[in-house]
Amino acid sequence: MINDQVIEEIKTHLEDYLKELGLNTKKLFNCLNPEHNDKHPSMSYDDKKNIVHCFSCNSSYDIISLYALNNNLDNNKDFKKIVEDLSLKYGIKNNLTDKEQRNNYINAKKTDIKKVDYTKYINKCKKDIDKSDYLIKRGLSEKTIKKYNIGYDLKERMIILPISNTCYLGRYVDDTKGFKHHKPKGVTNEIFNNDYIINSDFKSVVWVTESIIDALSLEEINEDIKAISLNSINNAKQLVQEAKENNYNGVFMLAFDTDINGINASKDLQEDL
Repeated sequence: MINDQVIEEIKTHLEDYLKELGLNTKKLFNCLNPEHNDKHPSMSYDDKKNIVHCFSCNSSYDIISLYALNNNLDNNKDFKKIVEDLSLKYGIKNNLTDKEQRNNYINAKKTDIKKVDYTKYINKCKKDIDKSDYLIKRGLSEKTIKKYNIGYDLKERMIILPISNTCYLGRYVDDTKGFKHHKPKGVTNEIFNNDYIINSDFKSVVWVTESIIDALSLEEINEDIKAISLNSINNAKQLVQEAKENNYNGVFMLAFDTDINGINASKDLQEDL
Protein backbone atom coordinates (compact mmCIF):
# COMPACT_ATOMS: atom_id res chain seq x y z
CA MET A 1 0.00 0.00 0.00
CA ILE A 2 1.36 3.43 -0.96
CA ASN A 3 1.84 5.70 2.05
CA ASP A 4 1.03 9.40 2.33
CA GLN A 5 4.69 10.37 2.55
CA VAL A 6 5.32 9.05 -0.97
CA ILE A 7 2.33 10.99 -2.32
CA GLU A 8 3.45 14.22 -0.67
CA GLU A 9 6.96 13.83 -2.06
CA ILE A 10 5.55 13.27 -5.55
CA LYS A 11 3.56 16.50 -5.27
CA THR A 12 6.76 18.48 -4.66
CA HIS A 13 7.85 17.66 -8.22
CA LEU A 14 5.08 19.66 -9.86
CA GLU A 15 7.47 22.43 -10.89
CA ASP A 16 9.77 19.86 -12.55
CA TYR A 17 6.79 18.45 -14.44
CA LEU A 18 5.64 21.90 -15.59
CA LYS A 19 9.11 22.71 -16.89
CA GLU A 20 9.08 19.45 -18.86
CA LEU A 21 5.89 20.75 -20.50
CA GLY A 22 7.83 23.83 -21.56
CA LEU A 23 6.15 26.20 -19.08
CA ASN A 24 7.78 29.09 -17.25
CA THR A 25 6.70 28.72 -13.62
CA LYS A 26 7.89 32.23 -12.75
CA LYS A 27 5.03 33.91 -14.63
CA LEU A 28 1.44 33.31 -15.73
CA PHE A 29 0.90 30.73 -18.48
CA ASN A 30 -2.07 29.53 -20.53
CA CYS A 31 -4.60 27.51 -18.57
CA LEU A 32 -4.07 23.75 -18.80
CA ASN A 33 -7.80 23.01 -18.66
CA PRO A 34 -8.50 21.64 -22.18
CA GLU A 35 -11.98 23.19 -22.13
CA HIS A 36 -10.65 26.68 -21.44
CA ASN A 37 -9.49 28.52 -24.57
CA ASP A 38 -7.19 30.80 -22.64
CA LYS A 39 -6.09 33.65 -24.91
CA HIS A 40 -4.58 35.63 -22.02
CA PRO A 41 -2.34 33.68 -19.60
CA SER A 42 -4.35 33.18 -16.42
CA MET A 43 -2.82 30.15 -14.67
CA SER A 44 -0.01 30.28 -12.14
CA TYR A 45 2.16 27.88 -10.17
CA ASP A 46 1.77 27.98 -6.38
CA ASP A 47 4.98 26.60 -4.86
CA LYS A 48 3.53 26.61 -1.34
CA LYS A 49 0.48 24.51 -2.14
CA ASN A 50 2.17 22.58 -5.00
CA ILE A 51 -0.71 23.26 -7.38
CA VAL A 52 -1.46 25.30 -10.48
CA HIS A 53 -4.53 27.52 -10.40
CA CYS A 54 -6.41 29.42 -13.10
CA PHE A 55 -7.77 32.81 -12.04
CA SER A 56 -10.19 32.84 -14.96
CA CYS A 57 -11.98 29.45 -15.00
CA ASN A 58 -10.96 28.55 -11.41
CA SER A 59 -9.40 25.18 -12.36
CA SER A 60 -6.69 23.77 -10.09
CA TYR A 61 -4.38 20.77 -10.53
CA ASP A 62 -1.66 19.08 -8.55
CA ILE A 63 0.90 16.89 -10.33
CA ILE A 64 -1.24 13.77 -9.89
CA SER A 65 -4.40 15.24 -11.42
CA LEU A 66 -2.39 16.98 -14.16
CA TYR A 67 -0.54 13.77 -15.06
CA ALA A 68 -3.88 11.96 -15.21
CA LEU A 69 -5.30 14.66 -17.50
CA ASN A 70 -2.34 14.58 -19.88
CA ASN A 71 -2.29 10.78 -20.09
CA ASN A 72 -6.03 10.10 -20.40
CA LEU A 73 -6.17 8.43 -16.97
CA ASP A 74 -8.82 8.51 -14.27
CA ASN A 75 -7.59 10.33 -11.19
CA ASN A 76 -9.34 7.81 -8.89
CA LYS A 77 -9.44 4.47 -10.72
CA ASP A 78 -5.86 4.80 -12.02
CA PHE A 79 -4.45 6.40 -8.89
CA LYS A 80 -2.06 3.54 -8.10
CA LYS A 81 -0.65 3.52 -11.62
CA ILE A 82 -0.21 7.31 -11.59
CA VAL A 83 1.69 7.19 -8.31
CA GLU A 84 3.86 4.30 -9.56
CA ASP A 85 4.66 6.13 -12.81
CA LEU A 86 5.60 9.37 -11.05
CA SER A 87 7.56 7.54 -8.35
CA LEU A 88 9.69 5.91 -11.01
CA LYS A 89 9.98 9.11 -13.01
CA TYR A 90 11.39 11.09 -10.09
CA GLY A 91 13.23 8.28 -8.32
CA ILE A 92 10.95 8.15 -5.29
CA LYS A 93 11.04 4.95 -3.25
CA ASN A 94 7.73 3.33 -2.38
CA ASN A 95 6.75 -0.08 -1.09
CA LEU A 96 7.39 -1.71 -4.49
CA THR A 97 10.84 -2.94 -5.43
CA ASP A 98 12.70 -1.15 -8.23
CA LYS A 99 12.14 -4.15 -10.49
CA GLU A 100 8.39 -4.18 -9.80
CA GLN A 101 8.14 -0.44 -10.44
CA ARG A 102 10.05 -0.67 -13.70
CA ASN A 103 8.02 -3.67 -14.92
CA ASN A 104 4.76 -1.83 -14.15
CA TYR A 105 6.00 1.22 -16.01
CA ILE A 106 7.08 -0.77 -19.09
CA ASN A 107 3.84 -2.77 -19.17
CA ALA A 108 1.78 0.41 -18.88
CA LYS A 109 3.63 1.89 -21.86
CA LYS A 110 2.91 -1.23 -23.91
CA THR A 111 -0.80 -1.18 -23.10
CA ASP A 112 -2.90 1.07 -25.30
CA ILE A 113 -5.46 3.11 -23.42
CA LYS A 114 -8.96 2.19 -24.56
CA LYS A 115 -10.43 5.12 -26.45
CA VAL A 116 -14.06 6.01 -27.02
CA ASP A 117 -15.28 5.66 -30.61
CA TYR A 118 -17.24 8.80 -31.56
CA THR A 119 -18.12 7.69 -35.10
CA LYS A 120 -21.90 7.51 -34.47
CA TYR A 121 -21.95 10.89 -32.77
CA ILE A 122 -19.88 12.49 -35.55
CA ASN A 123 -22.15 11.03 -38.25
CA LYS A 124 -25.27 12.19 -36.39
CA CYS A 125 -23.95 15.74 -36.13
CA LYS A 126 -22.86 15.68 -39.76
CA LYS A 127 -26.52 15.32 -40.80
CA ASP A 128 -27.42 18.53 -38.92
CA ILE A 129 -24.65 20.75 -40.32
CA ASP A 130 -27.22 22.64 -42.41
CA LYS A 131 -28.82 23.83 -39.15
CA SER A 132 -25.98 26.33 -38.66
CA ASP A 133 -24.44 28.90 -41.01
CA TYR A 134 -21.56 29.67 -38.63
CA LEU A 135 -18.84 28.13 -40.84
CA ILE A 136 -20.24 29.65 -44.03
CA LYS A 137 -20.05 33.06 -42.37
CA ARG A 138 -16.46 32.26 -41.40
CA GLY A 139 -15.67 31.81 -45.09
CA LEU A 140 -15.62 28.02 -45.37
CA SER A 141 -17.25 26.42 -48.41
CA GLU A 142 -19.65 23.47 -48.40
CA LYS A 143 -16.94 21.51 -50.22
CA THR A 144 -14.50 21.94 -47.32
CA ILE A 145 -17.20 21.24 -44.72
CA LYS A 146 -18.12 17.96 -46.44
CA LYS A 147 -14.48 16.99 -47.01
CA TYR A 148 -13.77 17.02 -43.27
CA ASN A 149 -17.14 15.58 -42.14
CA ILE A 150 -17.84 18.64 -40.01
CA GLY A 151 -21.12 18.50 -38.10
CA TYR A 152 -23.38 20.44 -35.76
CA ASP A 153 -24.67 19.43 -32.34
CA LEU A 154 -28.13 20.99 -32.38
CA LYS A 155 -28.73 20.55 -28.65
CA GLU A 156 -25.42 22.07 -27.55
CA ARG A 157 -25.33 24.64 -30.40
CA MET A 158 -21.82 23.49 -31.17
CA ILE A 159 -19.85 22.90 -34.38
CA ILE A 160 -18.22 19.43 -34.30
CA LEU A 161 -14.74 19.26 -35.84
CA PRO A 162 -13.62 15.61 -36.21
CA ILE A 163 -9.92 14.80 -35.97
CA SER A 164 -10.29 11.02 -35.92
CA ASN A 165 -12.98 8.55 -34.87
CA THR A 166 -11.65 8.81 -31.30
CA CYS A 167 -11.05 12.55 -31.13
CA TYR A 168 -13.03 15.67 -31.97
CA LEU A 169 -13.25 19.28 -30.85
CA GLY A 170 -16.35 21.43 -30.48
CA ARG A 171 -16.80 25.15 -31.21
CA TYR A 172 -19.81 26.85 -29.62
CA VAL A 173 -21.60 29.18 -32.04
CA ASP A 174 -22.42 31.64 -29.23
CA ASP A 175 -20.92 32.60 -25.89
CA THR A 176 -23.68 31.32 -23.61
CA LYS A 177 -21.49 28.45 -22.36
CA GLY A 178 -18.75 30.74 -21.11
CA PHE A 179 -16.10 28.94 -23.22
CA LYS A 180 -15.66 28.99 -26.99
CA HIS A 181 -14.23 25.50 -27.34
CA HIS A 182 -15.12 22.06 -26.04
CA LYS A 183 -12.94 18.98 -25.72
CA PRO A 184 -14.52 15.67 -24.61
CA LYS A 185 -13.40 14.68 -21.13
CA GLY A 186 -10.52 12.20 -21.12
CA VAL A 187 -9.76 12.56 -24.84
CA THR A 188 -6.06 12.74 -25.69
CA ASN A 189 -5.18 15.53 -28.09
CA GLU A 190 -4.44 14.57 -31.69
CA ILE A 191 -3.00 16.96 -34.25
CA PHE A 192 -5.54 17.81 -36.94
CA ASN A 193 -4.37 16.61 -40.39
CA ASN A 194 -1.38 14.81 -38.86
CA ASP A 195 -1.15 12.68 -42.04
CA TYR A 196 0.61 15.66 -43.64
CA ILE A 197 3.51 15.01 -41.24
CA ILE A 198 3.44 11.23 -41.60
CA ASN A 199 3.27 11.21 -45.40
CA SER A 200 5.94 13.79 -46.13
CA ASP A 201 9.21 14.24 -48.01
CA PHE A 202 11.87 16.94 -48.21
CA LYS A 203 9.65 19.00 -50.53
CA SER A 204 6.74 19.08 -48.08
CA VAL A 205 5.50 22.46 -46.84
CA VAL A 206 3.04 22.23 -43.95
CA TRP A 207 1.35 25.24 -42.35
CA VAL A 208 0.80 25.06 -38.57
CA THR A 209 -2.10 26.88 -36.90
CA GLU A 210 -3.60 27.01 -33.42
CA SER A 211 -7.19 26.16 -34.34
CA ILE A 212 -8.78 23.79 -36.85
CA ILE A 213 -10.86 26.57 -38.39
CA ASP A 214 -7.65 28.54 -39.05
CA ALA A 215 -6.18 25.51 -40.83
CA LEU A 216 -9.33 25.06 -42.91
CA SER A 217 -9.33 28.76 -43.81
CA LEU A 218 -5.81 28.45 -45.20
CA GLU A 219 -6.81 25.47 -47.33
CA GLU A 220 -9.83 27.46 -48.49
CA ILE A 221 -7.49 30.14 -49.86
CA ASN A 222 -5.55 27.62 -51.96
CA GLU A 223 -6.35 23.90 -52.25
CA ASP A 224 -2.63 23.15 -52.63
CA ILE A 225 -1.94 24.42 -49.11
CA LYS A 226 -1.45 21.70 -46.48
CA ALA A 227 -2.41 22.93 -43.02
CA ILE A 228 -2.46 21.23 -39.63
CA SER A 229 -3.79 22.42 -36.27
CA LEU A 230 -2.29 21.94 -32.80
CA ASN A 231 -5.70 22.73 -31.24
CA SER A 232 -3.87 24.85 -28.66
CA ILE A 233 -0.44 26.45 -28.51
CA ASN A 234 0.04 24.39 -25.33
CA ASN A 235 0.41 21.38 -27.66
CA ALA A 236 3.49 22.78 -29.43
CA LYS A 237 5.74 20.12 -27.88
CA GLN A 238 3.52 17.46 -29.46
CA LEU A 239 4.37 18.82 -32.92
CA VAL A 240 8.09 18.48 -32.19
CA GLN A 241 7.55 14.90 -31.03
CA GLU A 242 5.48 14.01 -34.12
CA ALA A 243 8.16 15.49 -36.37
CA LYS A 244 10.84 13.39 -34.67
CA GLU A 245 8.86 10.15 -34.66
CA ASN A 246 7.91 10.48 -38.35
CA ASN A 247 11.31 11.76 -39.52
CA TYR A 248 9.72 14.90 -40.96
CA ASN A 249 12.28 16.75 -43.11
CA GLY A 250 10.10 19.25 -44.91
CA VAL A 251 9.28 22.85 -43.96
CA PHE A 252 6.88 24.10 -41.29
CA MET A 253 5.17 27.48 -41.78
CA LEU A 254 4.09 28.71 -38.34
CA ALA A 255 0.83 30.66 -38.57
CA PHE A 256 -0.28 31.24 -34.98
CA ASP A 257 -2.48 34.05 -33.72
CA THR A 258 -0.78 37.45 -33.64
CA ASP A 259 -1.44 38.05 -29.94
CA ILE A 260 1.45 37.94 -27.45
CA ASN A 261 0.88 34.23 -26.71
CA GLY A 262 0.97 33.28 -30.38
CA ILE A 263 4.10 35.35 -31.00
CA ASN A 264 5.94 33.85 -28.04
CA ALA A 265 4.83 30.33 -28.94
CA SER A 266 6.13 30.81 -32.50
CA LYS A 267 9.53 31.89 -31.19
CA ASP A 268 9.76 28.98 -28.72
CA LEU A 269 8.60 26.41 -31.29
CA GLN A 270 11.01 27.74 -33.90
CA GLU A 271 13.89 27.14 -31.49
CA ASP A 272 12.68 23.61 -30.65
CA LEU A 273 12.33 22.70 -34.32
